[in-house]
Amino acid sequence: MVYYPDGCDAPDGGSDWISVGLVLRHTAATDFKIRCTFSLLDHAGKPMPRYTTSCQTRTCFHKGDGIASPTFIKKEELEESPSLIGDCFSVKCDVTVTKFRMEYTARQFVMVPTSNIHEQFSRILVTAEVADVIFEVSCETFAAHRCLLAPRSSVFMEQFLQNVQPRVRINDMNPRVFRALLHFIYTDFVPEVDDDETMEMAQALFVAADRYNLQKLKLVCEKTLCNCIDTSMVATALLFAEKHGCVELKKACLKLLSSFQNLKAIRETDDFKNLKAAHPNILEELVANVNTP
Repeated sequence: MVYYPDGCDAPDGGSDWISVGLVLRHTAATDFKIRCTFSLLDHAGKPMPRYTTSCQTRTCFHKGDGIASPTFIKKEELEESPSLIGDCFSVKCDVTVTKFRMEYTARQFVMVPTSNIHEQFSRILVTAEVADVIFEVSCETFAAHRCLLAPRSSVFMEQFLQNVQPRVRINDMNPRVFRALLHFIYTDFVPEVDDDETMEMAQALFVAADRYNLQKLKLVCEKTLCNCIDTSMVATALLFAEKHGCVELKKACLKLLSSFQNLKAIRETDDFKNLKAAHPNILEELVANVNTP
């Protein structure tokens, strides 16, 4: 902080003014912005509003750069001020410094591509490079990598800790479903299927996801089921929701069947009869839920 008893850069030459300022003593590594407020303190050490000056923001870098208040206080006013005690006075300087980040230069010249790790994992799933475990599902085999399966599924993790055999037999699962399960584990995406297979695959994949404790995959499958239900399959979907505890899927089914016409359209179908046989109380819930015309 610097003090100019004869002023500096004042409009009238500065002879009647006292100036104060802040100066950079050493050249900085990077540019930065500085903003200052200078305040004359009274005898109690509190800023005097009349003699408080805020300076415009300046950019500093080199030694000697700084910021100043040329017309901080007139000499005669200071001499008459109670702040002058024994030829001494106090000035408070509040400083705000904003450093520039240099990364902006790199961003102009270096374009970092978006992550394609899922594509890389998908490739090694297909090519079976450095695979260390073989799954036998029905009459098909699938090469995979323990280091990718274990972190994604606590069930796989436990199996691999207990069994280090290079081949693992998977019972009671369709190979297409297991292939889709692996694809999700490796890429975090569900592979596309034909429209007429969407509901069947979503249900089967939900069961597989539940078996291997893949919670996100369960949610993805339940969302798919919610989006594809209509009166032709709502009874089947509701039966599935009841069996597997799919709360949101059940809500979607009940919303569809809140229409009296929709409920009337399915009540004689075999799927609806199966639903009533498996869950006798569901009929009361449906009747209470319906919007009577």
